[in-house]
Amino acid sequence: MNKIRKIIEEENSNILFLEEYFDKALIGMGRSCGKNIVAVYDADECIRILIKKFDMDELEALERFRQTVDFGQKGKYKPIFINDFRKIVDVNSLKIENRNSLKDFIS
Repeated sequence: MNKIRKIIEEENSNILFLEEYFDKALIGMGRSCGKNIVAVYDADECIRILIKKFDMDELEALERFRQTVDFGQKGKYKPIFINDFRKIVDVNSLKIENRNSLKDFIS
């Protein structure tokens, strides 16, 4: 079992996780102000996992992520997904139109 998953489960056994093949994308736990503690996944890593595991192209993986992973989770302990902009070499160099397309990806 993934060590991060084990730590989170010890915190709250009601937390919902994705399939175990997404454990590499599990980065910790979090919560919105005053809300329940939930598992936190790196959305970009989830997409990379789908590409590799199911031999998809990026667009197919993104669509599957949106339909079955991101919007497919129900309940008050469902996971949240982040896009880690620290991985972008220079966020400030992104043009405004690229930032808008990132917004489409996140929502």
